[in-house]
Amino acid sequence: MKYKKVIIFYRSKKNKILKKIKQITSFLNKKSYSVTLIEQKESKKFPDSDLIISLGGDGTYLKAVKYSANTPILGINMGSLGFLTPHSSEDIIILLENFFKKKIAFKKNRFLKTKLYKSLMDFKKDSLYLNTQQLKKPDLSFQSINDVVIERGSFNHLINLSIFINKVYIYSLKSDGVIISSPIGSTAYNLAAGGPILHPKVSSLVVTPICSHSLTNRPIVIPDSSEIYLVLENTKAYLTIDGLTQSELSAYSVVTVKKDKKSFISLHKNQEENDFSLLRKKLKFGQRD
Repeated sequence: MKYKKVIIFYRSKKNKILKKIKQITSFLNKKSYSVTLIEQKESKKFPDSDLIISLGGDGTYLKAVKYSANTPILGINMGSLGFLTPHSSEDIIILLENFFKKKIAFKKNRFLKTKLYKSLMDFKKDSLYLNTQQLKKPDLSFQSINDVVIERGSFNHLINLSIFINKVYIYSLKSDGVIISSPIGSTAYNLAAGGPILHPKVSSLVVTPICSHSLTNRPIVIPDSSEIYLVLENTKAYLTIDGLTQSELSAYSVVTVKKDKKSFISLHKNQEENDFSLLRKKLKFGQRD
């Protein structure tokens, strides 16, 4: 290991989390590793380390990834559901032993990259091809893991937007919003909105309408090499990235989404349990009673 340092990123100072931190710290100190504690409410880039341990739920893990600087992350579930943090807190010492023995699986996961352009004034509704010459420098840019959502939020009107994939027109949508989800995020908001579950190894994205006004607007699974263009028409809406509202959108705002070149590294124990058993465990997948 390069730094002999481990970061523990934790959700809150609840007793069960503090006890787990004490156990982990004691184990790591015996291995001659220094430990840096960072609480979730502290928004800052992490210092260099060999490993980041995320103690909390999926929300804690999502924040840890964004400050990780490509350091491997081990997600320990101290919350409720835990798709991104599938490992039990009871297994933490075994997982750390396996990490030091290099008997743990390293998985590289690419981010979603989102760009927001505030206005595309010459947009023509139902045009078969999107003219992107106006889209020079984005007003805002974001990285995400799970999903990118345009939603009406507190506005009392439905959203009107047009969807283009690689600048080719797909359909116009009148709805409460739309979700662009990665395979990792397909079991989150996408699933609740009626979208499909994507296997993590499938190189794809899914576009899922939220409460569409038309039954003909259905979820679409597309290659993750695609770039998605979402053009908001004469309405207002909100842009939400991984569950956090980032910006208010106005008429003719354009949001683009594609797979980023940047990635993060997640750690998983080598086990017979696969992605489908995780679905059965967390969502009672396939059960009838």
